Amino acid sequence: MSKKYSAGEKYDIIKRCINGEISQRHAAEMMDVHFSTIQDWIRIYEMEGIDGLTRKKNKTLIRETQMSDNCWEPYNTEPLRSTYQLMIMHQTGA
Repeated sequence: MSKKYSAGEKYDIIKRCINGEISQRHAAEMMDVHFSTIQDWIRIYEMEGIDGLTRKKNKTLIRETQMSDNCWEPYNTEPLRSTYQLMIMHQTGA
């Protein structure tokens, strides 16, 4: 099982990457994680700050509950269509 890192540990290592002290690849080796994990941490930090680096049990559920109820409205205006119906619509330009 892989080690779980705290938000502070993640912040310390990605800050060194951002400041140019170490490469992302070297950070991944130091933390014994995949290179893409470091990239993910940096992306999350840049989007959400240090709070985004805190492990959450179900990130999708948390983010969905923060959305307003009407954000799904544009997706609920038309009935679902089958693949066949979509193919016919595409062919006829409808």
